[in-house]
Amino acid sequence: MYLGKNYNSGFYFAPYYRYTNVVGRPKSGIPLSAEDQENILEEVNGFDIPIIKYEVDADSKEVRVKIDGPWAGLRSGLSFGYRF
Repeated sequence: MYLGKNYNSGFYFAPYYRYTNVVGRPKSGIPLSAEDQENILEEVNGFDIPIIKYEVDADSKEVRVKIDGPWAGLRSGLSFGYRF
């Protein structure tokens, strides 16, 4: 989009698709009890995400989550510029 001799702007809108393999290890300074570990595992394993594979493991210090699968979405942006 033309705004004048030295100014310009732009807008983009684009789909994206990618395949990801992520391992997350959130840690807590507070030890997790066996009951807390069991509750976390039950809650996360209760997610129904059809095309994404995930594994969850918990111990007293951390919860490990491994995610493997495709992601899709839309990106958009607006930019303004000035030419010196």
